[in-house]
Amino acid sequence: MKRMFLVLVISAVLPIAAMAQAPAAKPAAPAAAAKPAAAPAAAEKTVKTEKSEKTEKTVKTEKSEKTEKAEKPDCSPKQTALDDAKKAVKEVPKADLSSCKEMKGKEKAECEKPLKAKATEDAKAAKDKVAAAKKELDCCKTPKKKGCE
Repeated sequence: MKRMFLVLVISAVLPIAAMAQAPAAKPAAPAAAAKPAAAPAAAEKTVKTEKSEKTEKTVKTEKSEKTEKAEKPDCSPKQTALDDAKKAVKEVPKADLSSCKEMKGKEKAECEKPLKAKATEDAKAAKDKVAAAKKELDCCKTPKKKGCE
């Protein structure tokens, strides 16, 4: 019973003690507020929570959200280019070996070789196009990324 009473008293006293210490911390706050108001970082507010004044939460204002949206470039054309390149990879025709069907042995192998090589080159070119489109899109979304201009 005594333990329960102690726990209740301590749980009530701790927040009060934190509030009593808060005035000592207030002189540091005006120094932080003395920063130039025109700075982009000034768009964020610091809000203190109800639990204790030591715990702080940063909240972005509506103006800062609008400026963030304005700063992001429009990457929709690059996204469509990537989608088109992916479709092209799926539609790359396989080698048409029907013209070599009637041949046998070395003749058949010599006939199929250039057709297969061309199909392989086409598939590789389509994959390279997808990789390039993906890199452009990534660079558009995050221009500071390594490898982007």
